[in-house]
Parts: sequence; C-alpha cells; structure tokens
Amino acid sequence: MNAPADLTADAPDATPDATLGLAVAAVAHRLGVPPATLRTWDRRYGLGPSGRSVGGHRRYTSVDLLRLDLACRLIRHGLGPGDAARLALTTDIDADAADHLTTGPTVDLLSVMPADVAASVKGLVHAAVALDSDAARRAVRSWLSHRGVINTWNNLLCPALREVGRRWELASAGIESEHLLSAVIDSELQSVVLGVTSTVNVRPVLLAAAPEDLHTLPLAALASALAERHISTRMLGAQTPADALAAAVTKVAPAAVVVWSQLESTGAADVFGQLGNARPGTVLIAAGPGWHDDLPATVVRPRDLTETVQRVTAAIR
Repeated sequence: MNAPADLTADAPDATPDATLGLAVAAVAHRLGVPPATLRTWDRRYGLGPSGRSVGGHRRYTSVDLLRLDLACRLIRHGLGPGDAARLALTTDIDADAADHLTTGPTVDLLSVMPADVAASVKGLVHAAVALDSDAARRAVRSWLSHRGVINTWNNLLCPALREVGRRWELASAGIESEHLLSAVIDSELQSVVLGVTSTVNVRPVLLAAAPEDLHTLPLAALASALAERHISTRMLGAQTPADALAAAVTKVAPAAVVVWSQLESTGAADVFGQLGNARPGTVLIAAGPGWHDDLPATVVRPRDLTETVQRVTAAIR
C-alpha cells in the first residue's frame, strides 16, 4: 500500500491534459465521486495517481482512471471498497489500450479479468439473460461449494451483477435479468446460512441496511460468510429504521451490529447515535461505501467483506 499522499495541490496545472494526466478534481468530476473519496482511496488502498505533471504534481494516468472506473462499478454493485480496489490494482491493464479513457468510454471489465474467471462470469450472465434460473443456481452453488462465500462474492457474483447491470444501462432493457440473478444469489446465499446446524456465538450478530438503503445482497453475503464460520446472525433487512434497530439492540444484546450503506445519500451517522443502550462490548460496524467520515469514533469501518468477517469474528470471542 502506498504511503498517504497530498492530493490537494491541484494548481497551477489542474486542467485535464492527456499528456500530463488528470488532477483529482478532474477525475472526481469524470467519475461522479467526491474528491475526498478519491483521497481516501489513495490513502487507504493505494488506489491513487501514478503520474506526474511537468510541475511535479501527482496526476492520474489513463490506466489509473481505468482502475478507478473498475472500482467504482464494482462498488455500485455491492463489492466493498477494499475488495474493489484490490481487484482494480491487480488487474493487468494494457496502457496503450487504456489511453482512450481520457476522452472516450470505459472498457469492459470482463476483457481484463483472468480467462477462467471471465468464462464463469460470462456463463452466469448468459444464464441470467436467458432467464435460466436453474443454470444460474448450478453455477452459483458450484462456486460456493468449491471456493467459499468470500471468493464467490468477490470474483463471480459481483462481476456478474455488474455485467448484467451494464447491459441494462446500455440497452435500457433487461432489468428482469438483474432481478432474476439477484433472486438466485440471495436464495443460494440463504441456503448456506440454513445449512449450518451448530453455532459458536451465544450473543447474536445483527445485520441491517441503513434506514433509507434498499441493498441487502451484501448483507446476505456477510451472513453466509459468517455462517461458514458457524456464527449465527439475525437479519433485519432493508431500510431498517434507526429506532427499530435501537430496539433490537436492546432486546438481544448482540455481540456486533453491522449496518450497511450502499450510497452516500443513505450513510447518515445518526443511526449509530441512537444505539446508546448497546451493551458494553457490542461492536458497532459501518459496512459499505456509503458512509461519511463523520462516524463516531466507537464505530468500526471495515474496508471490505473479508475485514468485516474478521471484525465480527473477533467480537464474539
């Protein structure tokens, strides 16, 4: 991971220029994310600019922009920022092929994935587009059985969801494929949870989406990954009101509370402010890319699914 860098010095050469690279403000505008988010990704994950302007300021190259675009698209479809950054940083990208990104559209993620993984993703996408739920279930079930939840989520499910979503965005049709794929994924992840017959934690783990957040598949993935470790969870689901979450915490005295926020519009920190009656020792976890930087100091903010599982596992011991 790179050392923290100062990305605030955008003057005097902040104008986008293919030969100099792009300043943080220009990249933020192009990708539709706040400059502060780009600075955070650089500091936390090393997903920052690799070029230099004539004046010596750090600049984003076309390859850097492609990596950021991959990360953004993966995050939009449920992958944690840390996992998205890891995939973006480890993807082998042709610098010459990436040069068009300074003025043109982004490239297909599948074209830069390992061939065997890309083939599996394409197979799952084909099943979803054909509305072949049986084939989709077999594909997801096979990966879960042989590779486990975290690997399946990061390398098969999120890329497949992203690809189906991309096709819908391009054609303005096919939302039924995304719905079918989401339903299959949710069902197969739930099967992992239901297949656990014994658990190691006395105090449960509460999982909830932020009050205005509809995204629950990432929470289903977390519940399944924890179930593989024989950790029981209680799912409160989408758009959990803050007062309802607080009441649940009072009732069950959980070992950990995980609240997911997918979008910045849903990442209000006050949801944790209402958990004042949480039992001492309850670990509060803000998961997902939507949270702002004003979270209470007592709230843990993991980088990705792997770290979230680690934090919860540590909380029950």
